Amino acid sequence: MKDLSALRFPIRDREYIKALIKTHMRPLTPDTTPRAARRLLSMLDQYGLSYRDFLRMRIADKKGNLAKSPYTLLDIRVRLKRLLDEIHGSSAFNINDLEISGHEIAGLLNLPPSPKIGKIKARLFEKVLDDPLLNRNAELKKLCLSFQTEK
Repeated sequence: MKDLSALRFPIRDREYIKALIKTHMRPLTPDTTPRAARRLLSMLDQYGLSYRDFLRMRIADKKGNLAKSPYTLLDIRVRLKRLLDEIHGSSAFNINDLEISGHEIAGLLNLPPSPKIGKIKARLFEKVLDDPLLNRNAELKKLCLSFQTEK
């Protein structure tokens, strides 16, 4: 990153390149499960990258590795389909995509605004990444109540 600063790359470009580097080795194969694809899309969202940028980087990386053959068009289509199936499945890829708000959680559990609500929301998000069908208000409320009884 020091080289990019020395070359006077704008901060936005340096952050973009840093995000690409962090997601660089994340696997996306024909055997990638829907759950893994959702987690990948969530990570890309967290770093501000689009699935297109990720795929372009993976294609370029594979093509630049002379020890391996580049992706075929079919290889690219299979990987793209894995991601698009999850994108069009209306999954939550960001904690703010949950069908419940922090205010609702606070009211349901009778809690004051605090970091605890954020932790509960993060647990809910993890559950929804595993099973997107849980991202319904009623289901999330049930999960909140079950978290409360765990302790």
